Amino acid sequence: MKRPMRLLVAAFLCLSMAGCSSVENVQKPTLTPSLTPAPQESTDTAGETVEKGGNLIESGGENSAEKENVIIVYCDTSEVVDLIEKFQELHPDFGYEIEIYTEYAFADEYNDRVHDLANERLGVIPDIYSMAREDIYKFTKGKDHKFAVPFEELGMDVDKLVEGAEIPRYMIDACTNPEGKLVALGYQNTAGAFIYRRSIAKKVWGTDDPAVISGKIGPRWDKFMKAAAELKAKGYGICSGAGDIWKPIEMSSEQGW
Repeated sequence: MKRPMRLLVAAFLCLSMAGCSSVENVQKPTLTPSLTPAPQESTDTAGETVEKGGNLIESGGENSAEKENVIIVYCDTSEVVDLIEKFQELHPDFGYEIEIYTEYAFADEYNDRVHDLANERLGVIPDIYSMAREDIYKFTKGKDHKFAVPFEELGMDVDKLVEGAEIPRYMIDACTNPEGKLVALGYQNTAGAFIYRRSIAKKVWGTDDPAVISGKIGPRWDKFMKAAAELKAKGYGICSGAGDIWKPIEMSSEQGW
């Protein structure tokens, strides 16, 4: 039986010049050759959280995916668990049991599992799951976007909620499917900024005014490269290394390598 919340993608958006990893801030336990060992399981009743670490597949017993009052969540960061616990605190009458499957392995392994589950090759299908922004396009723009349920089909007033939360346009665009329906949202966003030394700006361009400097370095890459050449001619580098601009380039590429 397919439930209406099946395969709702909760996108993990990381957009930062400094760079962010989907598991960067999570303490990683020692790994086995496949998955994290020793799942933890509680016997909470409906309306409470059951947290399962390690294997993403239940062994024995009734499949939770077939229970009407169970919502299955897959996450690769502890923040998702915190968000769910806060939701339950604010909505004690929610009436559903939430099973959280945590997989603190390397991101590639977690993503492989999620992609397999989205295609229903394995036993427990998640209702909600998280992933890095660079991995969501398969489910928001690509061939598998049909597996992500539009928020409006869950009874949400999407326009009102998005406007009220002041969600950035780029996040909405990344999480909108080819039919123009919002199917995902980020629960974490790390902003980037270009920080410059005013003394160097004065030496190279004769001013340190942010309004002028912002026009020197952008908004297009050709302007950024011109500014880099002007700085180089004066003996300065526009950034400390390739890592400073890798994330913006990686996230804005239209084609694969």
